Amino acid sequence: MAIIHVELMMARMVQEFEWSTDPTERQVDFAGKLVFTVVMKNSLRA
Repeated sequence: MAIIHVELMMARMVQEFEWSTDPTERQVDFAGKLVFTVVMKNSLRA
Protein backbone atom coordinates (compact mmCIF):
# COMPACT_ATOMS: atom_id res chain seq x y z
CA MET A 1 0.00 0.00 0.00
CA ALA A 2 2.85 2.39 0.80
CA ILE A 3 4.39 1.87 -2.65
CA ILE A 4 1.18 3.08 -4.29
CA HIS A 5 1.23 6.23 -2.18
CA VAL A 6 4.89 6.92 -2.97
CA GLU A 7 4.24 6.47 -6.70
CA LEU A 8 1.26 8.83 -6.51
CA MET A 9 3.26 11.47 -4.59
CA MET A 10 6.11 11.29 -7.13
CA ALA A 11 3.69 11.55 -10.05
CA ARG A 12 2.00 14.60 -8.52
CA MET A 13 5.37 16.31 -7.86
CA VAL A 14 6.47 15.74 -11.48
CA GLN A 15 3.09 16.96 -12.74
CA GLU A 16 3.16 20.17 -10.66
CA PHE A 17 6.83 20.99 -11.28
CA GLU A 18 7.64 24.18 -13.22
CA TRP A 19 9.30 22.76 -16.36
CA SER A 20 11.21 25.16 -18.61
CA THR A 21 13.65 25.13 -21.50
CA ASP A 22 17.37 25.58 -21.33
CA PRO A 23 18.05 29.33 -20.85
CA THR A 24 20.21 29.37 -24.01
CA GLU A 25 17.24 28.25 -26.15
CA ARG A 26 14.31 30.45 -27.15
CA GLN A 27 11.48 27.91 -27.48
CA VAL A 28 10.72 24.25 -26.89
CA ASP A 29 11.61 22.01 -29.82
CA PHE A 30 9.37 18.93 -29.77
CA ALA A 31 11.37 17.15 -32.47
CA GLY A 32 12.65 13.83 -31.32
CA LYS A 33 14.36 10.68 -32.48
CA LEU A 34 12.69 7.29 -32.59
CA VAL A 35 14.48 4.63 -30.60
CA PHE A 36 12.78 2.17 -28.24
CA THR A 37 11.10 5.26 -26.80
CA VAL A 38 10.79 8.78 -28.20
CA VAL A 39 13.54 11.05 -26.87
CA MET A 40 13.24 14.84 -27.13
CA LYS A 41 15.92 16.45 -29.27
CA ASN A 42 16.41 19.20 -26.65
CA SER A 43 15.33 18.05 -23.21
CA LEU A 44 13.58 20.24 -20.66
CA ARG A 45 15.39 21.40 -17.53
CA ALA A 46 13.95 21.50 -14.05
